[in-house]
Amino acid sequence: MNIACNGDVQLCCFDADTECLDMNVRDRTVLDVWNSDELWSFRHKHKALDYSGLKLCDECDMPEQGYFSTATIMATPFFSAKTVRRLIPIYEKMLISFKGTGYLQ
Repeated sequence: MNIACNGDVQLCCFDADTECLDMNVRDRTVLDVWNSDELWSFRHKHKALDYSGLKLCDECDMPEQGYFSTATIMATPFFSAKTVRRLIPIYEKMLISFKGTGYLQ
């Protein structure tokens, strides 16, 4: 979940136009948004790998790119969004260089 500068809640960093959710943190608390039925449904569908009805998620290629490895998930609390944006091109080059070497499973 991301929050835009105007308070609109974005499903993820690719939901820049806030087309997935119709919520704003000016109208409800972050905790209420996080525990909302809408976000619960998105999380439940993601956990089940069911992207039907989720156009943004159904067209997303992030899982296939290997971004959601255990290492990247564990590192997220330690890096700001700005740092992550700067590191993604480096990470992509690293993934490409390791492809086919047996390091990526």
